[in-house]
Amino acid sequence: MKHKFKKLWALLKSPEKVRMYAVWIAKQTKHFWPILLLMTLVNVVLILVGFASSFVSRAVVDNATGGMPYARAFTTMILLTCVSILMGVGVGVVSTYVNEKFAFRIRMKNFDHFLTADYLGLSKFHTGDLLTRLTSDAGSVAASITSAIPSLIMILIRLVVAFVLLYRFSPFLALSALLLAPCGLIVSLLTGKKLKALSVEAKENEAAYRSFLQERAANISVVKTFCMEEESRKKLSELVNNTIRTTMKRTKMGVFTSNIVRCFFTLGYLLSFGYCIANLHEGIITYGTMTLFLSLFSQIQQPLMSLGNLLPQAIGILASADRIMELENIPDEARSGMSELPHKVSVSFENVSFSYDQRDVLNNVSFSAQANELIGIMGPSGVGKTTLIRMILSLIQPSAGKISFRYADTSEPLTADVRRMIAYVPQGNTLLSGTIRENLLFGNPSASEDEMYLALDDADAGFVRTLPDGLETLLGEKATGLSEGQAQRIAIARAFLRKAPVMILDEATSALDEDSEKAILTRLSEKTDSTPLCFIITHRPR
Repeated sequence: MKHKFKKLWALLKSPEKVRMYAVWIAKQTKHFWPILLLMTLVNVVLILVGFASSFVSRAVVDNATGGMPYARAFTTMILLTCVSILMGVGVGVVSTYVNEKFAFRIRMKNFDHFLTADYLGLSKFHTGDLLTRLTSDAGSVAASITSAIPSLIMILIRLVVAFVLLYRFSPFLALSALLLAPCGLIVSLLTGKKLKALSVEAKENEAAYRSFLQERAANISVVKTFCMEEESRKKLSELVNNTIRTTMKRTKMGVFTSNIVRCFFTLGYLLSFGYCIANLHEGIITYGTMTLFLSLFSQIQQPLMSLGNLLPQAIGILASADRIMELENIPDEARSGMSELPHKVSVSFENVSFSYDQRDVLNNVSFSAQANELIGIMGPSGVGKTTLIRMILSLIQPSAGKISFRYADTSEPLTADVRRMIAYVPQGNTLLSGTIRENLLFGNPSASEDEMYLALDDADAGFVRTLPDGLETLLGEKATGLSEGQAQRIAIARAFLRKAPVMILDEATSALDEDSEKAILTRLSEKTDSTPLCFIITHRPR
């Protein structure tokens, strides 16, 4: 783990790495630059209002202590304060809106890529980790960038203006503020490496925590039937303790850094206060000028302190950006851009081989499956049935050989587009939460109600007609409320609705009785010209 952090820090220090981050952030924010610029301009106005308030407050104090009228200056001070508050509220609302839109855009962009990314590339990540990257990491990047970029610009402007103004009155105070502050910034930079490592570790702990919860929630029946409740509690407690430990380390490091930085800034403020008191005692400056000096001195130190506080934000951006970019680097699936959807298709394997991590699963397989044929693929677990189906579905590509889809005089290569020609019924319960109608429309969004009921009848799922809510029956996660057999029948009906020239039934009737299974396969084979090329994967002969 330490080696990983050192490598990451070494990359971060390289100009190429910094340029990569800058380009990536610029691409993410390019649609938001106008609104970010507007927010920055409003913040600049707020800065100028703040400086104007400092000068007006000097006039109020000097007029009051000198026995002169101060009502007009005090009224101006009140108006400037009200303007500052109102503009601050507006900036806060707009900032929240931009942050939410920005976070949504990053999540949608990464979700779109997730949908089209290479299957094997995605399979290397746990689903809980993927969810963390798509939600938490995207939100962290959005929140940091939308606040950090305007804040950085505002900090630099405030620093320059405050230094120039104070230097005109007191070069000693201006230079003192500027020279003391870097001492605190150096401390921030020295602890930045450790903070970066702890931020990455915290993200990994969060991903592990979410992954654990997601797995246990999805497999609660397994947890209960194997009486693993106590083991699950212990494991969750361990993950929570790891998260708390990392969070506390990061918090302690942050508190230590901020307090060291605060010590330098406090020392600077005491220096300026002592300088002003001495000059006030000698009659060199007035009370109002003293308040102006202290205000300008603070407005030099506050931006510098804010720069130190922005460092953890920048570290958070980089930690989350690394995790998001790791997903973005997964290549997209290949596509051929096929335009027509044929009615009859054959599939051919020519000397196809496939290996998982140097382990041969299929070796030099050749066969041809013709349109309208029903083909059974049988054999024990581990012989490559699932691998074969994943290749037909173009989820994985063969290590050697060629797979093609043939229709008319066309040979379609194996790309993601071939899935348009396939209706697939996977193993297990694959219904989604929602109504039965919504699940069926997943197979064919334009299907009519009559077509849905016809597909249900063909799948021996006529029981849907007897349900109180019929097609509007609401299903929970994993089709809660239906038996495994009923869920399988609806999944088969969903595939029938797709009306694809190729169908894959992957143990799709394992939860059905023999009569129902036979009835479904008979109806499938009796579709005459509309009979698809059907691959039936099973452990047993029919």
